[in-house]
Amino acid sequence: MKYQKIFENCVKECKENGTYIGTGNPNSKILIVGKETATDIENKANRDELYVLFQKESLQDFQENAIKWQLNINNEIEIDSIPNWVGGKDSPLTINPLFPFKSLHPKELKEGQTWSKYQKLHDLIFLNDLSSVKEKEIDFHNNFFLTEMNNSPAKFTKDANKSGIPNRKHFLKKVSSFKIFQ
Repeated sequence: MKYQKIFENCVKECKENGTYIGTGNPNSKILIVGKETATDIENKANRDELYVLFQKESLQDFQENAIKWQLNINNEIEIDSIPNWVGGKDSPLTINPLFPFKSLHPKELKEGQTWSKYQKLHDLIFLNDLSSVKEKEIDFHNNFFLTEMNNSPAKFTKDANKSGIPNRKHFLKKVSSFKIFQ
């Protein structure tokens, strides 16, 4: 995959200062900015040990986002070369930010979960159809790039450290090569 120079420079800078970049296709025309990544390493949801392990791996993945992007750039990684993600007890969170959780099926998500909503938006924009959302794998990462307004993950927004948001706004302006939703 050929990355735009502005994105390559962003990755380099973010790698140096440990800033989260995002996931999906950085060459897409659509940027979606969420509030912040939801991680629950404190287990506020009071779930089992597999849930806690997944949350810890998600946080680590968030923290290593720029490093993984740099590897993608160095190795010219294409979406098609990313292996399918297989969840489960013995499956570590080894996702690629270009297409995280590749092969995830909507049946594995609750109706109200954010990614379900992103898929519906994707299918409405690109397919002019919402009827197939439950029938196919989640694939909005092909045409969207997702990032977060807050660089501090938290299970609940009220608990998030919001002190980095002004720097995040500056970051988003720097990488604004996206054509839609600017």
